Amino acid sequence: MKKQALFLLSCGLSLCGCSNATDNIDNNIVEHELKIFDSNKNENSYYNEDNFTYDDNLFISNNGSCKLNEDISLPLFQSSSWEINFKNLTIKSGHLLTFNQENDSNKIYLTYNTTNKIFVIGICNNKKRINFYNYGFSLPISDFTNIDCTLKYENELFTFLMDDEVYNLNKFNVNQANNCVTNSVEQISKELRAQIIGITNSEYLYLDGVGSLTNEAHLFNGSFKEISVSYKYAKENYVDEVNFLDDKNLFFLGSSIFYGHCTSGYGFVDMIKDHNVFTNVTKETVSGTTLAKTKTATNSYIERMEQWINKNNGNYIVSDDALIVQLSTNDFSKGINEAKIEDETVVNSSSFDQTSITGAIEYICARARELNNEIKIIFISCPIKSSWSYRTKYKKYVDNVMPSLVDKWNINFIDLLNYNPSCDLYLKVDTSSSSGYFYDDIHPNFIGYSALMYPLINEYLFNLFK
Repeated sequence: MKKQALFLLSCGLSLCGCSNATDNIDNNIVEHELKIFDSNKNENSYYNEDNFTYDDNLFISNNGSCKLNEDISLPLFQSSSWEINFKNLTIKSGHLLTFNQENDSNKIYLTYNTTNKIFVIGICNNKKRINFYNYGFSLPISDFTNIDCTLKYENELFTFLMDDEVYNLNKFNVNQANNCVTNSVEQISKELRAQIIGITNSEYLYLDGVGSLTNEAHLFNGSFKEISVSYKYAKENYVDEVNFLDDKNLFFLGSSIFYGHCTSGYGFVDMIKDHNVFTNVTKETVSGTTLAKTKTATNSYIERMEQWINKNNGNYIVSDDALIVQLSTNDFSKGINEAKIEDETVVNSSSFDQTSITGAIEYICARARELNNEIKIIFISCPIKSSWSYRTKYKKYVDNVMPSLVDKWNINFIDLLNYNPSCDLYLKVDTSSSSGYFYDDIHPNFIGYSALMYPLINEYLFNLFK
């Protein structure tokens, strides 16, 4: 995953009062410290000046919002650690520090959830349905008034410090409902990190404002005397901002899991498109379709691929940098013949049985290479719950056949079926259906796309072109 350049932590970042920054490089470690807010007043920095009032010492927001002069950028890669320190912090309602405060559908926010009594790092990462995913620290307080506390990230774990006590992430809810408690500190921190990356498209947590500009209920209502940040990271892990997917043409070919069948058509492919604005993405996905041709349908992967090849004088596939194909679950549930891999000398597309699973895969590889010998071909196995009736059959193919196909065609394979840790063990987010990353036995929910499939596949593609 790329690591964005840090542009902040220089003079002038402070919204209220002065700021200072230190850049100490010792033994290849970079350290920064910065006071973001203090008790001094700078009226010209607010979006909504009329909503803000002041005490003698405290900055107070009365259902207001403001924009930081520059973003706070906190690194999330392996060698990094950071702290956000709050002095005399009171949260009555609304969002405290936020990222992308102008857009509720792609947002990060810090707040105190008065309903569930948790300090929250919140995520909203979808466009089709606005859900707020709250990752929280349970605190032994009845209200959040005049608290000195610290939000900390170290050793890839998020923690919260208050009154000399350390609290781990242990609660999760969606829209303040479907609460769950977990002892899996590493897993929930890993998922939150992935959710943040899914919004910022980098290994950084960005925060750029106080309160919300889109929802009155999210305007910050509280007070604080001081907020400061500090971080450090190993210098060798810091690189300039580069996106190796810029100007690349990616063609995604698949069925319901690539489409976003249970998320109103907004899945990981759409997230890749949204978060790589200079990448050209073609999404050819139809629910219920198979790799192989069948007698009862005319929309197999092969047939739809050929339709795109014939569009615009054959520019598709010919001009694409990568063809990313879902290893369809439908072929296995519909009992389509698997067939054997043809001899290594058989590479002409016309030689393959397009009505079998293996023949269809070989045809797709051969046809793409005949049109574009430089195209990168990536097959992806699907993350599937153990309760799916055909999982054993699907897994046998993934484990025993796909490695040979990878060797014969020199293609890439992202094996999400065998991804560890097990998807089944993740947090319960939908009590009406299933748990973890899934809406049902095989289809991901928004968490499944934004916290599992998007970050893993986006990172794989990024490194493939690096």
